Amino acid sequence: MFVYHDHSSVMILLLYVDDIIPTGSNSSHLLAFLRTLGAEFDIKDLGRLHYFLGVVVHYHLTSIHLTQNKYTVDLLKVNNLLDCKPVSIPITSKGTLSRTHGTVLADPTPYQQMVGALQISHHDSS
Repeated sequence: MFVYHDHSSVMILLLYVDDIIPTGSNSSHLLAFLRTLGAEFDIKDLGRLHYFLGVVVHYHLTSIHLTQNKYTVDLLKVNNLLDCKPVSIPITSKGTLSRTHGTVLADPTPYQQMVGALQISHHDSS
């Protein structure tokens, strides 16, 4: 994320590999920046942002709402957890954790992948 600000405006550029999201408080500054960027690089305006890195964008009259509901549902589907019962605390409050007791997972890879997906909050939008 790159941030530019001066006395009258703020401009923010989110960059991920070859995707950029430009936004700012002054549309003329933003358009000038995009023209300059377009003179150096081949860029394409895809219109209003609707989905980026697992985040769905909903536009309202006076606000923008960001949600990861789709990402969460997709993650639950991939891990066959869509039918699980939700709980407020996902671990027993009476149990204890120990390095020496319990059963070792035969293949920890699915668990590691799910935890990794939660940590980076990135998902292919296809």
